[in-house]
Amino acid sequence: MSSYGCVRPPAYVRDCIIRNDSDGHVQIRLIYESSPEDNNSTSHSVVHLGQGQIHRVDEKIVDHGSWTAVQPLQRIEVTRSDGQTMHLAAPFEGVNTVVRNWLFVIENGTIKSTGRSS
Repeated sequence: MSSYGCVRPPAYVRDCIIRNDSDGHVQIRLIYESSPEDNNSTSHSVVHLGQGQIHRVDEKIVDHGSWTAVQPLQRIEVTRSDGQTMHLAAPFEGVNTVVRNWLFVIENGTIKSTGRSS
């Protein structure tokens, strides 16, 4: 008799919307998952958002020549204009499968994983 282990389906953010509901300017550093095919090098991008602004973050595609792969979002690091820092790391609350257009909201003291953006 053989037994099979249960493997959970992938659960990650492909692309997202970030909304700055804080009372000031923020710098956002988005860090993406690395893989052996990428020599385990970390990939990131930086976004600046003013109070009340929204930014759409496109998926991060890596070209491996004969095939491409998506690098899932792994961590969001925020630095506020007053120097306060905060971060949110995967697994993100509410993400139970591969998702697109996921909304993250930056508030004065926190970053919230809020769900699909409409």
